[in-house]
Amino acid sequence: MRELATIRSASVYRVADRLVLCPQLLTKAGFFLAGPPAAFDWPIGREAMIGAIEEALAASGRIMATPHRDAFDFGPVVAAAGLKSHKAFMARAVLVDVTLEKDILHVLPMVNHGARRGFEGSGEERRFEADDLEGAVDHLLALLENASTEVDLG
Repeated sequence: MRELATIRSASVYRVADRLVLCPQLLTKAGFFLAGPPAAFDWPIGREAMIGAIEEALAASGRIMATPHRDAFDFGPVVAAAGLKSHKAFMARAVLVDVTLEKDILHVLPMVNHGARRGFEGSGEERRFEADDLEGAVDHLLALLENASTEVDLG
């Protein structure tokens, strides 16, 4: 768990003309859950995205009590995207994970398998030095701009 506590992670969702960023908070049980989301209009400027990523990664440093399984609630993320249901969210969402581990920023686009199967790493991770947040954000913005909203149900 000590090694996990040094990892900072944020999930960046694009849903049509909305962008939702969530810090990933480590639970005492050793897994990550989405923290309070922040929503922005899409497209977002480079400087605004840099600030939002910095804020989300900083917030990710908190360790939270492990909630009861019934309390795992993705509703705030869905609401931040301006939608009413998880199914509608998953039908449109693009996700890129940004993780800071030691001195490396990892930018990983995810494959959307729909509401039943969720997201899975694409295997197309790019790595950046921690002091190259601008380069990581440029790559992130390009991924979000060019991402397909097609859901892979296969």
